[in-house]
Amino acid sequence: VEQGDDEVVRALIFAIGGSLVSRSIQEDIEKKHAEAKNPEGFRRLGDLKMLRQEIGTLTDQTAQWLRRLGEDSPNSSAEVSKSIAA
Repeated sequence: VEQGDDEVVRALIFAIGGSLVSRSIQEDIEKKHAEAKNPEGFRRLGDLKMLRQEIGTLTDQTAQWLRRLGEDSPNSSAEVSKSIAA
């Protein structure tokens, strides 16, 4: 990959009878290839993955906060159901 020989890389990954490299090495090769062919796209992909992780964390924290808020008010679930139905 570092030498830019795509044919050799593909031959190792897609060899008849199975790949000649482990899955972790394949993933590393794919990352290096993507970074070499499109560095800006690769950087943006990394940014998007980080953003997705941050949004997931925010979603989890918000859900926990809402559950705790609901625990403080015994009628809150009934109130929420009424507001949704309206």
